[in-house]
Amino acid sequence: MLPEWVNGLGYIMSLGAMAGAYLVARRIPMWAFLLWSVTNLYEFWVAAFYYHNIWMSVQFGFFFLNSIYGIYSWKKHPVKT
Repeated sequence: MLPEWVNGLGYIMSLGAMAGAYLVARRIPMWAFLLWSVTNLYEFWVAAFYYHNIWMSVQFGFFFLNSIYGIYSWKKHPVKT
């Protein structure tokens, strides 16, 4: 069972992930990738530290690296809207 403050932070991170999806819909992916990198880093931390689950840690670690690559590729090749 997660501590109450970690659970509360998870709700905030869920809102951040939904805000990232909204930003992609508005064609502002740079901020979406920044939000997603923070939420994925949080999920990686919870999976590794609280659940001690290697598969979840690898999965969210991959998602985190994917969002970092999205930031890099957006800075390198921005799409004009």
